Amino acid sequence: MRFVRICCLVVSLLSISCSREISVIVFSSNVDGDFEIYSVTPYEGKIRQLTTNHENDRYPYIASNGLIAYISDKYGKDDIFTMDLNGENSKRLTTEGNNRYPSFSPDNKHILFISDRDGDFQIFKMDLDGQNQIKISENAFEDRSPSYSPDGGKIVFSSSRIDNYDIYIMNSDGTNPVRLFSRSDSWSPRYSPDGKKITFYCDATDEFAVYIMNSDGTDAQKITDTEGGIYPSFSPDGRYIVYSRYLEDIPQIYTYRLKDGYQSRLLKSAAHDMTPRWNRIVVP
Repeated sequence: MRFVRICCLVVSLLSISCSREISVIVFSSNVDGDFEIYSVTPYEGKIRQLTTNHENDRYPYIASNGLIAYISDKYGKDDIFTMDLNGENSKRLTTEGNNRYPSFSPDNKHILFISDRDGDFQIFKMDLDGQNQIKISENAFEDRSPSYSPDGGKIVFSSSRIDNYDIYIMNSDGTNPVRLFSRSDSWSPRYSPDGKKITFYCDATDEFAVYIMNSDGTDAQKITDTEGGIYPSFSPDGRYIVYSRYLEDIPQIYTYRLKDGYQSRLLKSAAHDMTPRWNRIVVP
């Protein structure tokens, strides 16, 4: 029995030592005509096409376990699907109304999304298999692009509750909504990995630009000045922001280094490359 236990321990240690972390960005691109989902390893530049069909697949979001959520109009409207990191095992999760902006909870147990199944777009959550779809927000306006804080206690989102689309936070159960930022239209807020900052994009200067602010809404600053910027999100280590920036009216994916503002084009593409989302994945 002792020999068996030792062998099991050795196998376990070997399996741990063989696993590794990789940094992955998922995004959508129409390089082949319609929008498909792609992944790229930002430090090696290895690009992989994950979906191949005649529909539009967009707004991907990648969890730390490698599961990818995205939307597809495969059935004539926007629904949320999931698939593995290699593009296999695609599964449709929603059937009612139009459903958009999926994002994972920090513990990878739930997916936030918006749906217009009851009229205006409101925030919902569901289990990873599509079960237990629960409405979190309930109002007469439109709520968009929700995502969790790193500790799962808050949800940051964009809403048209006043005049424009502003940035709000609320408790993860939908209670106590608080407006954080109000200046023209502001979209797609995302927390930094340590929960201290929020990035988003805003058209306060007549073109969309990437902003960053403290998580309490203070000290908001525009950090992109040329060619605008949309759909920002933080790198897993919090040192970069990845976003889409327009080059001759074509969105391309860039990274922004926070310590010095250095911007670098990630891909050399003539297509529309949109909605990049970055995470660190443990693979065997």
